[in-house]
Amino acid sequence: MKVNEGEVPQYYVEGSHPAIIDPDEWEHVQHEFARRKALGNTYSGKSTLAAKLICEDCGSFYGSKVWHSNDPYRCTVWQCNRKFQNDHRCYTPVMRTEKVHQMFIYAYNKVMTDVDAMLKACTEMRRLLTDFSTIDARIQHQTDEMQLVAEMVKAAVQLNASTTRAQDEYKRRYKELTERYEGMAAELEKLNAERRLMEQKDKSIGLFMRALKKQPMVLDEWDDTIWIVMVENATVHRDGSITFRFYNGAEVKVGA
Repeated sequence: MKVNEGEVPQYYVEGSHPAIIDPDEWEHVQHEFARRKALGNTYSGKSTLAAKLICEDCGSFYGSKVWHSNDPYRCTVWQCNRKFQNDHRCYTPVMRTEKVHQMFIYAYNKVMTDVDAMLKACTEMRRLLTDFSTIDARIQHQTDEMQLVAEMVKAAVQLNASTTRAQDEYKRRYKELTERYEGMAAELEKLNAERRLMEQKDKSIGLFMRALKKQPMVLDEWDDTIWIVMVENATVHRDGSITFRFYNGAEVKVGA
């Protein structure tokens, strides 16, 4: 066998066989990787619950701990990572993994009672998110203003090089213009970040809608994939209840 190095035509065929991993599921996993990477070192653990359970008291993530590691009662529990690190102690409870799973299953089954309404709300949300006209106009205006200031800096430098001028006045003017430019550049970065966030939210909702159509109407047991593709975060309250926030913005509070 000889590798075809261009001696005969080559073709790239898409969709010729079933994917090993569902494309939407792969996209969700990549989105989760990106989300966790953006969090830096504010979470730990490889569990699918990591970086999604949030303490109501301080806003920190819950982390996993093992109880009774050397006896038959071994179990994994979750508690606020800063529960004992602050002067003001957090009073949110420790949660058993199995309990979180059960509460999510209840929340999932409740939110799936009206899928059509959820899809309609998602469509409207995407329509609003994909209206980039206002943010694009602000970005363009800021870019034009920066270009104008950059030209002013360039003109000041050229004038100083070609004429005899008081250097104190030149330095003052140069500093004033460069500081103005840097401030505008920082504002432009904020606008670009805001636009990227809008794009990311739109993509998340699109993935959520496609995933929603594939998921079972009733969930009987815990499923890592459904948790990843459906839930944005879950806030643990002092009374042991949890508010599950889904990617479409819907929230379901489940009592302890």
